[in-house]
Amino acid sequence: MYDSNIRKHWHRVSANLGLASMPWHNLRHSAATIMLAQSVPIEVVSRVFGHASIRITADIYDHVSPETNRQAADAMAKALR
Repeated sequence: MYDSNIRKHWHRVSANLGLASMPWHNLRHSAATIMLAQSVPIEVVSRVFGHASIRITADIYDHVSPETNRQAADAMAKALR
């Protein structure tokens, strides 16, 4: 996938955009959590992130509950205002 290329440029691009410094892994974790919160099927999220099985994805992200989903959606809506 493009993971290594994106990671290579992440810090430069985020600095140019005036974004706070964030480790690449945190961004990846946030993206997966948001996808699941927005009801993207776990099989799709697993494939996007290159996990060997959906079990890995489920073990990492089983904390994403309906309440967590609502909080993530509210946070994204607030950020986009």
